[in-house]
Amino acid sequence: MPDPQPLPGAIRAGQEWCRVIVRFAHETLPQRVVFASFEAAEHVAEEMARLGASRAMVIAAEAESALADPLAAALPVAVRHTEVVMHVPGDVAERARKAAGEHDADVLVSVGGGSATGLAKAVALTTGLPIVAVPTTYAGSEATNVWGLTEGGRKTTGTDARVLPRAIVYDASLMLSLPVPLSVASGLNALAHCVDSMWAPRTDPVDQALALEGIRALRDGLPRVVRDPQGIEGREQTLYGAWRDVQPPARADPRRGAAVRPRAQRAVGPGQRAADGGGVRRGVRAGRVAAPAGADGGASRPA
Repeated sequence: MPDPQPLPGAIRAGQEWCRVIVRFAHETLPQRVVFASFEAAEHVAEEMARLGASRAMVIAAEAESALADPLAAALPVAVRHTEVVMHVPGDVAERARKAAGEHDADVLVSVGGGSATGLAKAVALTTGLPIVAVPTTYAGSEATNVWGLTEGGRKTTGTDARVLPRAIVYDASLMLSLPVPLSVASGLNALAHCVDSMWAPRTDPVDQALALEGIRALRDGLPRVVRDPQGIEGREQTLYGAWRDVQPPARADPRRGAAVRPRAQRAVGPGQRAADGGGVRRGVRAGRVAAPAGADGGASRPA
């Protein structure tokens, strides 16, 4: 008879038992990411050229026109689409799809936060058009393959390779007009996602390394944003941390996150006071305490 397995996690290698410590499967989403402060228009044009696209549908809400107009002026735009609604209602998505078809768009350029990105994803889901995302908040959905649509007050989400933006152009100068309270709230949400990723059921060492890097960047960036809202260094660090926060989304569990994130955010504290190193550390500790109570299983968080 073979010797009994001596240790949990051990496997037989020939005649000997060997304990395997590093064993995991990691999937990386295929996406090009460009960080280039003050150069969004130039790099979006380059990404369009890489895709062989020449007729852009620029998706940006009216409220984002001050940021979208200079960018659109440097691109071959087929149509500007400004009907952007939170949670992407189905009828809004249908009108955007119709506009893309009527103007023969061959690429979607989203400029804005999660709502603009979400609408671009809804169009890509049925048309297959590639997306070049230009975020103006720290929402993070541009780095995921998750889509979301709302019908009759009920939101449906899913994952599909077609909705993953082919390229993201991160320009921290586009964040300078984002008010400090919104910047802090968005940054703390990114921090909570990092905490969630550290202890999610299907996390792996790569996910944890990326999440930890995100925590470090947010720890450094958020206090700078509070101290100097017009300083580009803090905005860049916070934006980098927010991007890192969504790198391991497929292992996160929204049910677990529902327990982890509120506890982490409560521990961090309210308002701008929270965006300091101590607040970030409190959030990470609280998230770790809450994590074991989360439900098993895993799914991507909504866009």
